[in-house]
Amino acid sequence: MALVQTFKVATLPATPVADAIYYVKGPAETKHRVWVTTTAGVAREIDAVTEAALTAALALKENVIAAGTTAQYWRGDKTWQTLNKAAVGLGNVDNTADIDKPLSNADIAALALKANDNAVVHLTGNESIAGIKTFSSSPLVPNATTAGQAAAYGQVTAGDAALQTQIDNINTAIASGLEFKGTIDASTNPNYPAASVGDVYIVNVAGKVGGASGVDVENGDMLICRVASAAGSQATVGANWNIVQSNLGAATETTIGYSRKATTAEATAGTSDVGFMTPLKTQQKIDATAVKWDVAQSLTAPQQSQARTNIGAAAATSIAGTTGKLAKFTASGTIGDSIVTETAGAITVAGTLQSDLAPNANLRGMNLLNGGGLSRWGVGKAGLESGSDAGSDFVIWRYNDAGTFLGEAVKIVRSTGAATFSGTVSVATPTAPGHATTKAYVDAIGAGLNWAATEW
Repeated sequence: MALVQTFKVATLPATPVADAIYYVKGPAETKHRVWVTTTAGVAREIDAVTEAALTAALALKENVIAAGTTAQYWRGDKTWQTLNKAAVGLGNVDNTADIDKPLSNADIAALALKANDNAVVHLTGNESIAGIKTFSSSPLVPNATTAGQAAAYGQVTAGDAALQTQIDNINTAIASGLEFKGTIDASTNPNYPAASVGDVYIVNVAGKVGGASGVDVENGDMLICRVASAAGSQATVGANWNIVQSNLGAATETTIGYSRKATTAEATAGTSDVGFMTPLKTQQKIDATAVKWDVAQSLTAPQQSQARTNIGAAAATSIAGTTGKLAKFTASGTIGDSIVTETAGAITVAGTLQSDLAPNANLRGMNLLNGGGLSRWGVGKAGLESGSDAGSDFVIWRYNDAGTFLGEAVKIVRSTGAATFSGTVSVATPTAPGHATTKAYVDAIGAGLNWAATEW
């Protein structure tokens, strides 16, 4: 039989002694509370009651209920009643199978608002999507497996690294010296020969090298081994070789090749499409065919007009330029490089585009207009700078149909990066940690939780 120990304490210990009795009385308590522990050290409080209290408590208890039937329930008025669908407030319920249940008017109305299957983008399957799609953040792109697919950032980075490795290997091969090993007849599509770094072969008959699925080569092409390699096909060892094309022909507008300088006669006649013009030949062409004059020359207005007529030039007060380009003038008033170019509605700026349009005292930026010249949207900065990275926050502002300023739609604070939206922000259903969520998604999660509380 285990020894029972007795303790008198102010509070019950966090780890009571097994087989013990604790008399617990705190400084503010008027009587002791008795706790008994099991052989495993689990404490149980003994709360004694008086006979009068027990009698009074028992008097409040319900008498034994006489047995009813399995088709009855005990109602709140302490009577047995028939258990049916009316008893539980489901008088409209019938025993129809789920598959046979009709749709309610609310279901039909809700389905009428949904898009047809052929009008939405699905999460899986191949689809052709027309139009431009704009993402508010960079989309996650899986690794591409065919040539027509978008490449993931990691694939591009790996490709850059692989290209740099090839360049480094070529540099190493060149630094190690090249050694001519002989010629290759490619008419029978031979494999690459076994070779060491720097070994060089010259193709003397056109065909393929690396087998039937190898690379096309022509007479005079040079094969350089940049990684020590066994003999093999294009698939097995082709990456260990570089092929230098050496039989280039004359360049055309569609074919890469060699070119030469134009002769003076060709430059003057302006009829040859073979040679290229050097600065000297260009100047000689101008001297031979153009009349030159400037403001410093004492030509009369009729003489200037005649000179322009001779070369088909514009009037002195006109700006001769190219359609779709805004020219930049130098200090002397001559035309320099174009600063703005327009092509098929797209505007390219050769520099930084700056705007100081002021919707009000604290906003500076650029407005987007409708076809009637009325403001619709604006983008720019808000607030005056006060140091410590404060002020000049980024804003998108909006206008009404009359072009009147309505206020900010989006604001991003420069000092903190915090963004404020004046309206409700709509987001897609989240699919990964870190995605913004929707109220419907949170409500659905909350509806799936079971909460329970027990009073001890």
